[in-house]
Amino acid sequence: MIIAAMGDLVDVDDDVEERRRLDRARILIRTPWRSSIHHSVAFLIGGETHIVHMVEETSSAEGTQV
Repeated sequence: MIIAAMGDLVDVDDDVEERRRLDRARILIRTPWRSSIHHSVAFLIGGETHIVHMVEETSSAEGTQV
């Protein structure tokens, strides 16, 4: 639901696809926005509120993540 609201799914990290790690997810999406993504969304699941934080991973000119 989050991805559909933000853009198009391009790729999913192997840890997510194979359910090896469920506390975080690295996905690649194509969005129409130029600015970096830094957003939180609250979901109510089974009577409990869960917050999903979305942060865009970027690279510097040298190719290192910032």
